[in-house]
Amino acid sequence: FEGRKYREYPAGWIIPPREPKILTQIFSLLVTNPELLHQKRFNAMQLRKHDLSWASYAASLRTTYLKLLNFEPH
Repeated sequence: FEGRKYREYPAGWIIPPREPKILTQIFSLLVTNPELLHQKRFNAMQLRKHDLSWASYAASLRTTYLKLLNFEPH
């Protein structure tokens, strides 16, 4: 794709705003490669279940707050 202005991850891509050509190329790739579409979809669903769940967010937030509460300046 155009000069690698995007980042590809197992669950999809991050592209900069206002880059319709890159978005079109990614959509074309997914339409012509159903296996890639299936894999990206599967990975996105796994990410949603684990890393992006409310439970995961709450646990991360709790850990951060506990670290802040136990912080002792030197």
